[in-house]
Amino acid sequence: MIQICRDLNGLMIYNCSQNLPGLISLIDAQKNLKRLSLFKYIKKEYCKELSNAIKRKYNTL
Repeated sequence: MIQICRDLNGLMIYNCSQNLPGLISLIDAQKNLKRLSLFKYIKKEYCKELSNAIKRKYNTL
């Protein structure tokens, strides 16, 4: 999925309660991500790597 999805404008994530390496890679691969929505995002300590991936996209979000 990462090979063909590098130019998403927005991403909606539902029920994320843990770090998912594929999702983290998908976020990191984006060149034009402007909107990111997390629904039922559980505590930061459970998703530290996901939180770090989001921080890396801070400039465009």
